[in-house]
Formats: sequence, structure tokens, C-alpha cells
Amino acid sequence: MAGTASRTCTARGGRDMDELLDHGVPVYRFMQRPGDLVWVNTGCVHWVQASGWCNNIAWNVGPLTARQHRLAVERYEWNKLQRFKSIVPMQHLSWNLARNIRVSDPKLHRSIKTVLLKGLKQMEVFNLLFIKEHEKRHVVHCVDCARRHAPRLAGFICLEEYKLQELQDVYDNFQLHVPPMAPPA
Repeated sequence: MAGTASRTCTARGGRDMDELLDHGVPVYRFMQRPGDLVWVNTGCVHWVQASGWCNNIAWNVGPLTARQHRLAVERYEWNKLQRFKSIVPMQHLSWNLARNIRVSDPKLHRSIKTVLLKGLKQMEVFNLLFIKEHEKRHVVHCVDCARRHAPRLAGFICLEEYKLQELQDVYDNFQLHVPPMAPPA
């Protein structure tokens, strides 16, 4: 079953429900009517059809748990391997979490800290922006994509969003928060 959903959903430009079901891949398919709220858990193959207008909010809504963060990072990394731009920029999100919240769950803290460390090592789009004008728009690329277009980066402008020292300070200051013990009643 591994990879079946991905192959089936990308082959021939669409979904083949019968093929997915024949391979034992569970698929959630339903109609969303105006006013309906639909929650599809992480990793579920789904097909939502709206009968009218609706808002599609994906990946950027969910509980702030270690599991949710880890699964979102896994999807983000998978999208990178597929050269697909993720809906949620996990590097940006993780750096903003480190700057703005205190985390008391050790697993969530470790997950965020791992993303930060990878970000320092890889300096992805969240910090080093390789920009090239295309059809009167400025398009942002990661270094790998920019080099695929122009191995010597000809025609690209490189911008640094944050100083490395600032990122190192955020990384160093992101500590596991241990809430104080409540006095016995």
C-alpha cells in the first residue's frame, strides 16, 4: 500500500477511486455544504466536493502537539522531495513558535528544535531568498531550485532575511519551559 496513494493521485492527472480502494487505501469522500466545517486528520486521503462556496484551510489549523508538528514537518519534507511548494512554510512557522511561545512538552520542544537546527544548517527559503523576475513578478526560489535554473545563479538576487547571529540567539534561547509546581492544597 505504501506509495499507492501518491502514485494513483498523480498518475493520469487525477484520482482513481476504484484503484485506491482495490489497493486497500481508505478514502474519505464527502460533500461540503455552505456552513459545514470539515476536519480531516493528518495523513488521510480525502476528496472534498463543495456545493457552493467554501474556505479551504489545510495544514495551518490543528492542535499544537508534538504529533501534529512532526507530521506537518514530514509532509513539508516530502513536498520538498517532490519539488512541490508546501502550503505551510514549516521553517517560518517553527522559528516563529520558538520566538513567541513557551513550550513545556519535551517532545514538541525537541521537534521544533530539530527543525530550527536543520534550518540553520540548510538556510532554506526562510532566510536566504534567491529571487528572479519572471513575467513581471519576483519569484522566490531555494538555492537548489535556483541552481537548477542557472548553475552560476546568473540573473538571481540573493537576500538575507535574518542575520545568522539573530537566528543563533533564537535557537539558543528556545528552552524547554518547566512550569512551577503548584503548592500542595
